[in-house]
Amino acid sequence: MYHLSMQFADLAVRNGQKLTYTTSAPFTPTLVESLFTNSSDSSLVYTSRIQNRQVPLENPARESRAKQLANQRKARQQQDASRRKSQVINRKDAAARGVWELKKEESRYDLFLPLHLMWQSYMAELLGLGPRPSSPPDQPLLRMPNTQAMQTKLVKADFHGSIISVRSAKNPALVGLSGIVIHETENTFKVITTKNKLKVIPKHNSTFVFTIPLYAPAAAEPTEVPEPMIEFELYGDQFAFRSSDRATRKFKQKLM
Repeated sequence: MYHLSMQFADLAVRNGQKLTYTTSAPFTPTLVESLFTNSSDSSLVYTSRIQNRQVPLENPARESRAKQLANQRKARQQQDASRRKSQVINRKDAAARGVWELKKEESRYDLFLPLHLMWQSYMAELLGLGPRPSSPPDQPLLRMPNTQAMQTKLVKADFHGSIISVRSAKNPALVGLSGIVIHETENTFKVITTKNKLKVIPKHNSTFVFTIPLYAPAAAEPTEVPEPMIEFELYGDQFAFRSSDRATRKFKQKLM
C-alpha cells in the first residue's frame, strides 16, 4: 500500500496536479488508470481485474520452518506430559521394564485359553454373529455371512488372544507353527504354542491362517456337535502395523 501511494504521489507532483477524490472518481480506480497509461484502455484493467475483488497488498504472513518445528516439538512435549500424568508408558519404557517378558512358569498354553475364549466373544460381537440355531444335527446349519464386510472389520480388529497358524514363511521351520497371540508388534506376533513355548514369528514373508466360529459362543457348556468355523488367510507383509495403528488405516480387500 505504501509503495502504490508513493507512486501516485510522485505522479501528481510531476504533473503539478492537486490530489482530489470524489465518489465518481475514487482513489483506487483513479490510481490504476494513472499507472496503466501504456494500456489501450486503462479503465478496462480496473473493471476486469480489480473491481469487486479482494486484492492483497502484501503477501500473508507465513510461519518459518524453525517455528513449525518448534510448534511440533511443543506438541510432542505436551503429549508426553499428558501421558505421564495419566500413567501410560510408551513402547520404549515398556520394553525397559520388561512388561512383555514372561517368566518360564507363566509360559503355559492353558493359562491363555481364557484369553482366547474372550477373543472369540469379542469377535462375535464385533462381526455381529448370531447364536447357533436350535436345529437338529442332521439339518444344515451353515448360513455364510457377508465375508467382505467381515474382512473390513477384521483388519482393524485386535488379535491378542487369537489362535494363528503359519501357512507359509521364509523360514521353513516356522511353517505349521500355531499358538495363541499374546503380543502383537508392528513386525511380529508373539505366540504361546501348545508345547508351552514362547515363539516370535515375523510378519514379513509370512502367511497366517486363523479361524472364527460361525456362530457366537454360547454361555452354556459346549456340546458334542462340531462347531462350524470360518477360515481367513492373513498376509503378513501387508499387515505390518501395530494394532492401534490399524484402527485408523484404510486397507485394500486383498489384504486378507
